[in-house]
Amino acid sequence: MNVVTVLQVAWRYRLLIAVTALLVVLLGVYVALTTPPVYKAEVVVTEVTNDHNGQAGSLTSSLGGLASFVGLNMPAGASQEAAAVLNSRYLTQLFISQHNLVKEIMGNAPRQSLWLAVDLFRAKVLSITELKEKGTTTVTLQWTNPQQVAEWANGYVALANELLRTRALDDSSRAIGYLKAQIQKTDSVEVQRALYNLIESETKTNMLANTRKEYAFTVADPAVVPEQRVWPKRTLIVLSAGVLGGMLGLFIALGVNSWRRYGRAIAAQDAAPDR
Repeated sequence: MNVVTVLQVAWRYRLLIAVTALLVVLLGVYVALTTPPVYKAEVVVTEVTNDHNGQAGSLTSSLGGLASFVGLNMPAGASQEAAAVLNSRYLTQLFISQHNLVKEIMGNAPRQSLWLAVDLFRAKVLSITELKEKGTTTVTLQWTNPQQVAEWANGYVALANELLRTRALDDSSRAIGYLKAQIQKTDSVEVQRALYNLIESETKTNMLANTRKEYAFTVADPAVVPEQRVWPKRTLIVLSAGVLGGMLGLFIALGVNSWRRYGRAIAAQDAAPDR
């Protein structure tokens, strides 16, 4: 079947195609008007760099074998840890638990569980984009309530900061206690001096964690209540429905035309005299 034949069939069954397209467009209008609107909120953050952490690392490196002697192992990759926490499933689970969001996220799903809510939240609601060339990370949330999605976005970053801040406090407190105990176990003045310097560094970490809410991430651009939805795109839905309806009508017309041609061929064969 060539293009000319298709055009001839389309013209012959133009009413059928028009009615089919209209029905699909009406369905598209219904979907566009009844689909709950979805809003997007974004928080842009940068990672906090603490100079004293680098100084502590240099100091520990300078200890050389003495560090091994007293059992010191300074944690590395604080920046990687912050990024890992922000992207972690644990943070999402903690956020959902603290805000009692399982029912709200799962809706009327027959099976309600925190594990499934975390999966759905990470798949449909949350996205995290890191731009290394700019040194920024964008935390994006999408939800049907504009006020709520802005609060969630800001709260999610705040929870990440609080989690990392609490960890830093716990780690520095344990480190200070450990270092003080090691000072009592060694008579080496050089080792004691190095340990005191490490205690000073850990004390700075402890003070910083106690006084700075934005411990790991600085909010460069907080989320605001969105006024425009990102979905549904009603015009796009209706136009797509019109195109789809036209194609569907054409396929139906081609099918009807082929069926009629087949029927006529059978009728002609039956009407032909037997030889």
